[in-house]
Amino acid sequence: MEKLGDFFTDDFRRSLAKSNLQIGAVFRYFVDFTTPPKTKYQIIVGFDNQSISLVTVLINTEINPNLFKKESLKNLHFLLKKESNDFLEYDSFVYCGQLHEQKIAEVEKVIQSQISTFVGNLSEETFEQIKVLIKNAKSIEEETKEKYNLA
Repeated sequence: MEKLGDFFTDDFRRSLAKSNLQIGAVFRYFVDFTTPPKTKYQIIVGFDNQSISLVTVLINTEINPNLFKKESLKNLHFLLKKESNDFLEYDSFVYCGQLHEQKIAEVEKVIQSQISTFVGNLSEETFEQIKVLIKNAKSIEEETKEKYNLA
């Protein structure tokens, strides 16, 4: 069965992909940088000044007690409420202690091929709260934060 996105022209798909690539945009697509590789919700939190790459943080359904044993790592999670984010199936957690660098061109290709990967935008207030956690995360190098305007 064909999807609505199948009827869009390539130019429209490119335009849509570019317009959705913005700070606070939330996407859901398959990534290979998790163990195991899987479909994940991601939030764009920064772009480099050369417009070559972007960084995302991941949304998880829960805080994994096996990965985040220390309180300092647990505290880098931001509770994202379903009631304020209709793209979520249930309350979830944004892990702000790790950034995932991706090439903009590659992300655009994913969006163009699967229009439904874009699921929404965070409110400005929510994004600012997440940004504070990222800024304070000792697990992210200052150089990386500066590169993506998150310092």
